[in-house]
Amino acid sequence: MKANTLIIALIAITFSIQAQSLEELVNMAITQNKEIEILDKQYQVALQKAPQVSQLPDTEIGVGGFPLPVETRLGPQFIRLSAAQMFPWFGTFASKEDLENTKAMAIREKATAKALHIEYEVKQNYYQLYELQKRQSIIQQNKTLLESLDRLAQAKVSTGKASASDVLRIQLQKEKLLQTLDQLKSKETIPTIKINELAERSLDQTVNINTDFEFAVLNFPEDSILANISQFHPMIRMFAIQQDISKKHIEVNKLNGKPSFGVGMDYIMVGKRTDAQPARNGRDILQVRAMVKFPIQQKKYKAKDAEERLKIEGWELEKENLLHAFKARIAQGSARYETARIEKANLEKQIPLIKSTIKMLQGDYAAKGRNFDELLRLEMELIEYEVNILKTIMESHRAKTDMERFMIQ
Repeated sequence: MKANTLIIALIAITFSIQAQSLEELVNMAITQNKEIEILDKQYQVALQKAPQVSQLPDTEIGVGGFPLPVETRLGPQFIRLSAAQMFPWFGTFASKEDLENTKAMAIREKATAKALHIEYEVKQNYYQLYELQKRQSIIQQNKTLLESLDRLAQAKVSTGKASASDVLRIQLQKEKLLQTLDQLKSKETIPTIKINELAERSLDQTVNINTDFEFAVLNFPEDSILANISQFHPMIRMFAIQQDISKKHIEVNKLNGKPSFGVGMDYIMVGKRTDAQPARNGRDILQVRAMVKFPIQQKKYKAKDAEERLKIEGWELEKENLLHAFKARIAQGSARYETARIEKANLEKQIPLIKSTIKMLQGDYAAKGRNFDELLRLEMELIEYEVNILKTIMESHRAKTDMERFMIQ
């Protein structure tokens, strides 16, 4: 029973690996990424700072004695007990707490930006791996055409209607295709390792692609993508948050430059007089006091204010520069997508003509042994055309990913 259960579990695991989609790989890479996990911990740590800055300063408690007691009318003073508590200007605690929470938000945006980058990296490597595997499939399919041509050439040679060099040239082309297949298979290693590295799993684990890509469809117009990025991209939001942090620093700095207040109480123990008996002899002393602390030196507060205002201007320039770079990236992606669309349309018009020509030349060669060079050339050209169509399809997905990599969907 246990053995059967184990077998079923292994089959389920194997099936899940085989059926793993691009979206599942992206989710795995994001959820298991250590850097995102570290940033999440930093975010949780940052959230704990707000309660720390919203507490009153420590209460000051003091004890004093009189080695030489101070004589008063009611008796000598022996011990002084004192306590004092300072209070900042109204609203200071709330402003400091708001500042720390805003700092935490910046860390969260960094984690979101990292997740977007990981998604982009997984997709690009997945596309590369798919293209390599699909090119092998195209070559394997077209290799059968060469094999049929090889059989035809051998038959023509045996009847003396063709040269043996025809067979040798076909064999040479077949060998070249086999070498290309070996090279393509070898190139799968790099994107496979990268995907496994991003997914935090064994580097030699096979990435099973279960998708058949068609030409990409853009889900959003170019201006909508830029509008989404301007509003929601974590790096743009982080610059806005940094500006907000500086504004809150200015507010806290302004409050720090205000007076702070304090209240205190002193209790003095008084001994009784033995040489006289005045009314209330030996009565203790209770004193209540209030304090005001004025920050007279205002230069440091003015300098801090100027510093934060310069930071706000700097973050605005950073934000504009990044938006400009995003806009250029989107425009480039759009141009690449359109180029790929036009190339694919042109190639698809050529392939039926090539196939028809190949069929005619095959009949001519079978009957009269003519036009072998043209036939062999077109056989190889057909492979190149189909590979180029594959390239345009994958270029459309790369261009789309480049355009939408900064979007929060």
